[in-house]
Amino acid sequence: MINNKEELNRLLEELSQKNNQDKKYIIQLELANTTDETIKSVLQEMLVDLEKAEKKKKIRLSIVGVLIIVMAGLVFGIKKNETKRTMPSSNVTAIQTSQSTSEVGSTEIETTTESSMIDEKNLTTYQMKRWVGAVWEKRFENFPDLQDYRLTICSDEKDRLVYIDVLPPEDKQVDKYCVFRINENGQLEISGYYLGKGDVTGWEVISDKYMDTTNVEVKPKISKQTQQITTSEAETWVKDYLSSSATEPINFEDIGLQSETDNEGMIRVSLYTWNPAHTFRTLSSVFRVTKDGKLQQGSPYSEDEWRVVSDEFIK
Repeated sequence: MINNKEELNRLLEELSQKNNQDKKYIIQLELANTTDETIKSVLQEMLVDLEKAEKKKKIRLSIVGVLIIVMAGLVFGIKKNETKRTMPSSNVTAIQTSQSTSEVGSTEIETTTESSMIDEKNLTTYQMKRWVGAVWEKRFENFPDLQDYRLTICSDEKDRLVYIDVLPPEDKQVDKYCVFRINENGQLEISGYYLGKGDVTGWEVISDKYMDTTNVEVKPKISKQTQQITTSEAETWVKDYLSSSATEPINFEDIGLQSETDNEGMIRVSLYTWNPAHTFRTLSSVFRVTKDGKLQQGSPYSEDEWRVVSDEFIK
């Protein structure tokens, strides 16, 4: 705990030798323990600066990724045109005749024909967004609020795969809804973490062919009355909220949840963070399920500060 300027100088010296991730952890830990408002203000400003730097880095990587994909699409288009120009005239006539015949079919037939001719390993930016959009809209067709979304695309320099982030509208205070990627076999995968399986690094194939949503499971929406919610379900609700609002995957092994029913009949869930050695924990936030079925987040330092963070329990 730091409560004087000498200790603050010592902490600043220690932070200068750490990477950004370690700095964030140390600052958050000290924020939870310090009682000096001046020092707390300094630490909060440092934390804000670190988070801004991380967001700028992500934006730069996204821009570079989009430029790479656009260039790859242009090269592919040029090669495709060159192949078409060298094709014998008789073959071209046959293809044109086949296409004009298929134009009389339904939209479903056109989509199927288009999909069967697509090379999933050489998709354009537009095609990747269409594919992810179709999968996303089917999976969350029971959630109207999730139908308003944005898509960004970037490539990873290490595994050379393309990643697609599903983002909320710009006015929502949520980093991202989900992450998809196209694997080396041209299949569309969804992050296991965003499937609610807690697997940060795992991936699951959700669509094998372009625009095919046959195997996409629609997520059911089940409402429950407050008095039907158990303490275990309240903790699950808190975890779902934390996962959806986090800027990066959460390792719940470093977080402790403790639930109880208070004197007013509301379920209260206390959130603790462990130190790296798991020898002591610090209360970092509190939640409660109100009588009208809303999840509220409060301050561990005040019983008067509560705000609604989720309107309905989702199983």
